[in-house]
Order: sequence, then structure tokens, then C-alpha cells
Amino acid sequence: MEVEDEKGWSLSHEGAFDVLTKIKANTPVKKIYIYNCSRRVSRIEYFNTEGRVAVAAELDKYKQVSEEFYIASEINITTYFDNTKEMFSITLGSVKTVEFSAKQRDKLFVRPSMRGFENIYEIVDGEIIEQSN
Repeated sequence: MEVEDEKGWSLSHEGAFDVLTKIKANTPVKKIYIYNCSRRVSRIEYFNTEGRVAVAAELDKYKQVSEEFYIASEINITTYFDNTKEMFSITLGSVKTVEFSAKQRDKLFVRPSMRGFENIYEIVDGEIIEQSN
């Protein structure tokens, strides 16, 4: 069974996974694999314009941070470009909740000034778009 919505997302079932797929111009842009047993994201794939996987992130070893909130402590990222496969891993060793002051929130979560940078890019709906200064 496959379900689609008006925003270009579809939901399907593949083996032990529910798969959310973002489609743009009849080509997949992103797929999110959610493991049925744990209801956690196991894999995220980003596709190039030809519909081939360009980047894949595998998320594993979820740790409970607070009530009903878990975070993947191991993230393995693979990029595919011109028949070359590159991999790297991120391990989060001490994941915990933190209360931020208003000043800390502003410093950490507000986008810094773009002044001083020649090129600034943002990924929007799977496409890299150059931002103007």
C-alpha cells in the first residue's frame, strides 16, 4: 500500500520499514526509513537529480535523553559521487538535556551574519541554492 499527500510525500511499506518518500518532478528527493519495531528513523537517503542516492545517513544506538525523547548516538554517513563512495561516522558519547538561557539560545540557534562570506548555500527541498548576501 502507498499513500500520497499534496506536498509530494508518499508513505509505503518495505520489509520491516515504513518509508516516507519526498517526490519532486517525478523523481525521489529524500527517503526516510522508519523501523516498524522501534518507530525510530533508521536511514535517510538524499537523491541526485537522476534519482540515484547521493547521500545516505544510517542512525543507530538510540539513547533516551528525556521522557519519550531519544536520539541516535551513532550516525554513519555515506556519500556517492562519480562512482566514488566516501564514509564517515559520528558517535555522540554523552547526550543529555540542557536548559539554555535566553542569551545562550540567541547565540546558539540564531543564524550568524552572512557578512564576510563569499558564497553561502542552503539546501531547500533537496536542491542547493546560493543565497545572496
